[in-house]
Amino acid sequence: MAFTLRPATGEHFAGRRVLMAEMLEELSDPASDTGFALVGQRRIGKTSILLEAARRLGEGQDGVVPVYFSVWSLLENDLEACAGALSAAVLEAYRPITGLALRARSLAQLPAAALRSALAHTTVTLSCHDIALIFSPRQGGDGIERFEKALGLAEGLALATGTKCVLFIDEFPALMDLTNNRTRCGAAILRTIRTLHERWSHTVLCIAGSVRSTMEMAALSPASPLCRQFIVREVGPLSRNEAATLLSGAMAVTDAEIDDIYRFSGGIPFYIQFLGRMISRGPPAPGDRIAAAAAAFLREEGNLLFRGEFDALSPKERLIAAGLARGHATPAALSRACGDRVAGIGRVLASLQEKGVAERLQRGVYRCADPVFARWICDRTGGEHFHPAPGDMP
Repeated sequence: MAFTLRPATGEHFAGRRVLMAEMLEELSDPASDTGFALVGQRRIGKTSILLEAARRLGEGQDGVVPVYFSVWSLLENDLEACAGALSAAVLEAYRPITGLALRARSLAQLPAAALRSALAHTTVTLSCHDIALIFSPRQGGDGIERFEKALGLAEGLALATGTKCVLFIDEFPALMDLTNNRTRCGAAILRTIRTLHERWSHTVLCIAGSVRSTMEMAALSPASPLCRQFIVREVGPLSRNEAATLLSGAMAVTDAEIDDIYRFSGGIPFYIQFLGRMISRGPPAPGDRIAAAAAAFLREEGNLLFRGEFDALSPKERLIAAGLARGHATPAALSRACGDRVAGIGRVLASLQEKGVAERLQRGVYRCADPVFARWICDRTGGEHFHPAPGDMP
């Protein structure tokens, strides 16, 4: 097995045994109409979990058709574009069953006569009008109607083929930012999903999002139309044993080196994979190869990963983030560290939580959500880094 910087599936997928078993049992059950909502910070492995669940369902469960769609894959922040891309994902997943000869995205390029001919040779009835409406804005209708038909396509194909469709929507809160006729329509999208979701008998929805506050707004809070529609699971770091399995399966590594990598990465799979890849592919380093690789990562990759995110923060947010990175975990400690230069620290901390930069460990106690980002902040702003080990309290 080699390290990968892409979402990990198959032999590259490590850990998550309990969560994966729960998801597969629930989603493969024909009688279950409940999906999952996965919440976790960026780079924690949510996409890998969705893709691996989809892979295992597709390979090992007869009568289940998984469909994966990421809102972040859209080139345009437009609901019509979303409807077309979602429909293409659904049609492509069902292509082996329906006998559709052309790849789904090719349908969007066909004139009406050719589209009717392509759909006529499938094993199920597909509406030429509906497909044309979804893919061709010039056919009339609006984005909400096309989005509704795109979601309805999943249920319609599941009914027609006697299968269960499991629809995975990654980065689900990004739907809230889509526009219809240049107007944001997130609330209308959620209402549409809720209305259809209540009617589905053969389709189950699973979603994931990176920032807890946006997932709360989109699906989890009592104010959301989708509240109580999912089994909610928090995706945390890998355990030390899971990290050890991942590392030892791809390179020769000592227990002490595993501890060092785990401490640096905070158990976040992306960093474990990246550091392992650097060490296994790089020339032998004199002395401590883990420390050398970690320093090289922060120096060479840190700016690419973190500079834009850090520079997008306000001056007050950057100051508080730097304080958190140095281990000042309470508002009082942050106030002392900042020399009273920041008023309303509570509001700044709330904003940093909304942006996924900070996390609250308990009432009045905070830390940087990403330990590697915290190290990079300290390197950039000067000062000694502090970050507790995964699961520890400061």
